[in-house]
Parts: sequence; structure tokens; C-alpha cells
Amino acid sequence: MLYIHKLADLNRKIAEAESIFLIREFKQKMKLPIPAAKIEECFASCMVSKTEIANMKAALACFEPLLQKVQNLYQQRDALHEAINVARVLQSLQPIPQDLANNLEFAAAIEAWQPMFLQQVPLLLNKIPLLRSMDEKTQVNGEIAKLFQTLTRSNDFRFRSDDLVQEDSVKMINGLVESFNNGYLFHITLEEEIKKLPFSRIRDRIPAEKLAEADDIFKDIQTLQKGILNAYDINMRMIEAALIFYASVKWAHLGG
Repeated sequence: MLYIHKLADLNRKIAEAESIFLIREFKQKMKLPIPAAKIEECFASCMVSKTEIANMKAALACFEPLLQKVQNLYQQRDALHEAINVARVLQSLQPIPQDLANNLEFAAAIEAWQPMFLQQVPLLLNKIPLLRSMDEKTQVNGEIAKLFQTLTRSNDFRFRSDDLVQEDSVKMINGLVESFNNGYLFHITLEEEIKKLPFSRIRDRIPAEKLAEADDIFKDIQTLQKGILNAYDINMRMIEAALIFYASVKWAHLGG
């Protein structure tokens, strides 16, 4: 995708621009009637996998235990920890579970639906040049619209993402992982800051049980990150699938 960099970018004008390059590619590589195998090839990179579904389930399953671990850490009021950072972790995590749960439901529905989608697309594309009556055209347009609605969760050619994992969640979890690698939960002394000591050196003064506690939290954060990134990637791929489908319909209208 050349012009889409975030979920809110999809609209009909962008789809028209994206379709120019896709239609050119279709004309070079395909012709009507198009076999199902060619459609599967076109959409292969957009498909939702069972592994991604499993990663999102694992992320949701670890969320409540993770939250409890961070809350316990905050309640300790241990001088070894940077209390404001522990509080920020709690605050950052709050919006995640509902959006991720919604995304899991969406992704699981797509994963179950995509074989039917791959079966229906070539049938529709092969029908388009043969349509004659208004009734035939209306019926096929309705079937095409339903496929777009499933991919985008909307009927006005945008991707409805307000209740799904979006860019803010991706930025937050990636930043959290990076911060954890730098000892985010622990208080850094003034001397350590002045000397710009890496956390690999600072770890030496922290008791083993405290490090283990933080490492356990970090492990859950990484599990959460995997689920969030998979969810967001699926959302972007549904936009990509919608664009490919849009371009293929235009290509079929042109006669292939």
C-alpha cells in the first residue's frame, strides 16, 4: 500500500489511487475467467492465521495477572522502584483489554469467513463482464458490498477501527518494551544518570528477587505486545484486502 499508513487513511479517493497500480498488475498477470487459485494467490498475504488468533488469546489471558503484578509492585512503595513509572505502566495498560478483545472477535470471524471469501470472489469477478440486466447488476453489486462491509466493518468505504487496536496502542506497547529493556521500573540514582550507566550495569546492585519480579512482568508485557502487534497487523491487512478486491472489481468491469 502506497498511500495508507494508518487505519483511518482508507477512503474511496485513496482506493482509486491505490487501484491504478493494482489494475496494471492484474492486466499483466491475469485474465478472465479467473481461476480460484489466482485469487488465493492475490490475497495470500492478507489472510488471518490461527497463530495470530492464539497470540491474541494469550495476550488477553495474561492481562489480568499482569495488571495484578504491577499493582502489587506499586503497593510495595519500595524505594528501589520508580513509583511514577510503575503508575504510568498501570495507566498505559488500562485501554488495552477491551480493544484487544474486540479485535480478537473480529479476527476470529475473518479467519472463519475467509475460505468463503476466496471462493466467492472469483465467481463474482467472472460474472461481472457477463452482466446485462439491471437486476443482475444490482444483485452482484449487493454481494460485492457485503464482502467490503465484512472486510472494513463499515458500509461507507472506511475501516471502522474506533473500538479496535489502533496506532496509539502499538506505539504505547512498543515504547513500554523499550523502556523495560532500560530498567523502567527501577529508580536510577543521580550518579548513575550522570555516568550514563546502562541498565546491564545497574542490575548488579538490585536484589535478585526484585529483578525476577520485574522480569516476570516484562515477560507478560512481551506476550501482550505480540498480541497487540498481531491485532494491528490484521487490521491493516483487511484494508489491503479491501483495496485488492476494489481494484479487482474495477479490472473485471474493464473486461480483464
